[in-house]
Amino acid sequence: MLRNPLASKEVRLALGILLGSLACPAAQIPITLDTTPLIGHPAEPFSIAFSLVDGSGTGDANTTVTLSNFVFGGGGAPFGPAANGPGTSGDLTSSITLNDNNPVSNDFSQEFTQGTQFAFNLSFVTSGTDSDTFLFGITDSSGNLIPTLDPLGENVLLRGIIDSSGITFSTFATDPSQDTATGQQPPIIMGAPLVLPEPSTGLLTSVSILALLVFAVRRVRSEY
Repeated sequence: MLRNPLASKEVRLALGILLGSLACPAAQIPITLDTTPLIGHPAEPFSIAFSLVDGSGTGDANTTVTLSNFVFGGGGAPFGPAANGPGTSGDLTSSITLNDNNPVSNDFSQEFTQGTQFAFNLSFVTSGTDSDTFLFGITDSSGNLIPTLDPLGENVLLRGIIDSSGITFSTFATDPSQDTATGQQPPIIMGAPLVLPEPSTGLLTSVSILALLVFAVRRVRSEY
């Protein structure tokens, strides 16, 4: 009686590792923004604003975004306590976690002293079939977002749509034709954030495990 190649110890091990790797969170994605135009601007102080919007509208808590490794450029630093809304925790001195457990929005903000750059890493895990939205913007001293060229009119610098296939980014520069919400001149002219996706660790792991699986099947078949 021939033994089922898929029942071999090697194949079962490869399958187990492969299935586990598919559930791993996405690799960290570096995001950078040149904040030099904010230095000395009369609309300061500025605050970093993040939000995670639940696509289902039910607060299903199926997506978690983690932000870390914050860099503020020369002279920049977080300032004051963070304002954590539903589903958010942490601050700019360490890391921030956002979960879409609120059906409306899950918001974070914290004031910062602007330097030449603001950078951070983003990673996420998600399940389910709905699309959730990650937002990044900067507010001025009025508490309103700096006007940007966002076609949806939300004045965000970055929008990330998260679903089961991954994350898709849209980035926007500030709107040079609009004053800040405080009415302070001059308008803020700042470029869009730069997103530098790294190769997915999970994908590389899966490819490696698939190679192991093929090798194991061939080995078992050669024995019979």
